[in-house]
Amino acid sequence: MSRRHRARKIILDVLYRLEIDKVAPGEVLDDYREEMAAKEIDAFVERVLAGVVAKMPELDKIIDAHADKWALNRMPILDRNILRLGVYELKYEDDIPASVTINEAVELANMYSTDDSGRFVNGILGRLVKDREV
Repeated sequence: MSRRHRARKIILDVLYRLEIDKVAPGEVLDDYREEMAAKEIDAFVERVLAGVVAKMPELDKIIDAHADKWALNRMPILDRNILRLGVYELKYEDDIPASVTINEAVELANMYSTDDSGRFVNGILGRLVKDREV
């Protein structure tokens, strides 16, 4: 597993726990400090997680506008957070190619969510890139 993949997994875990437990990101991140031992992982996780949390209303609007017939609050929690992470990377992380972001998001969806989640995530993120929305 690559460093960035491990970092994305940690970010997804933290976003999930933030939504379920309603706690501050710092409280949840403390549980992952050992996994974040590599400096690159730590910096990426902290930067991207802070960005996703800060931009969540904007990210949610983008997702909602492109999720045909799916209200954001009806999506599985994991899918919603994978999409938030993916949209954030596509919009704000210029050093990551769109294809890498989409592939990573689909892989996370396939590994941790429903059988249809990979296709769902791929469709929304792919549409955003195609329409140059991000």
